[in-house]
Amino acid sequence: MRIEALAVAEAERDLYRIKGVRTAILRNVLAQLGPLFESPSGLAAPAEQVIAATLGVVAEDLMRLERYERRTRSRRKFAMRRLYHAKLAKIDPNAEAQWQP
Repeated sequence: MRIEALAVAEAERDLYRIKGVRTAILRNVLAQLGPLFESPSGLAAPAEQVIAATLGVVAEDLMRLERYERRTRSRRKFAMRRLYHAKLAKIDPNAEAQWQP
């Protein structure tokens, strides 16, 4: 049962890390784009092109992060199921035969 609980905790930790990375990415984008809105006249390219290019790169990073988050949520879900069934098997040994992972 300890192994199942560790798997749940690891998945939770990964979800918190993902949230922190997403926050850092969005803060960086805001820091990069903030000056554009204050004085867009000093740019070599139009502000719309600079914003579109920046957001395009960030969108790819966020999509990769979202896929990783979905896999982590799935891993946590199955770890929680295994933990639940391990606890159930400890209470009722016959209940283990009913569940097939």
